[in-house]
Amino acid sequence: MNKFNWLLMSLLTVAVFPLAAQQYEAGKHYTLIEPAVTTQAEPGEVEVVEVFSYACPHCYRFQPHIDEWLTSKPDYVDFRRVAAQFNATYNVFARAFVTADMMGLVDQAHAPMFAALHDERRQFRSMENIADFYAEHGADKGRYLSTAESFAVATRMNKEAKDTRDYGIRGTPSLVVAGKYLISANEHVPTHAELIKIMQYLVQQEHQVADQAVASNE
Repeated sequence: MNKFNWLLMSLLTVAVFPLAAQQYEAGKHYTLIEPAVTTQAEPGEVEVVEVFSYACPHCYRFQPHIDEWLTSKPDYVDFRRVAAQFNATYNVFARAFVTADMMGLVDQAHAPMFAALHDERRQFRSMENIADFYAEHGADKGRYLSTAESFAVATRMNKEAKDTRDYGIRGTPSLVVAGKYLISANEHVPTHAELIKIMQYLVQQEHQVADQAVASNE
């Protein structure tokens, strides 16, 4: 490479990368969580939490976007879902999700629960109704109901309710990256696709930090 071409590439690198780095700004496209919330990620991993509710129509419309991302997410991403507990209705579906997750039913029942509520307009007026739904997707109804009332489910719900408050969640769907960054829809984040892009940007940024931390401990 001649001197002129090397200089040109250097100038282009300086011009392009600062713009990319400034594409998303704290206070506009995402919120800094202060203090940061402790994550469940292993060293070198980046945690991504989706805070959602089955009762939320926006969450239903967001699912195709997060599902598409999950098919190709980096191996270093530790993804999990937290069900919001804003009111009595949300709390019922939070208990439904936590129970299903602890019983290994989410993979087969997550999308169908959204569809049952928002496409089929199915009414779930009690945990008994919800247990009937999960029985259609492989659960033992009696075991589902007993698990829903268990100490383990109550403990996890309490922990996740606290995490949601600590994240500063005001609405769903929201994404939390590394316990440090909250991304929710606003005038600067007008689409679900943009929500995913900002999350990917922050994940990549945090992965670089995680890599450096692992390297420094070796």
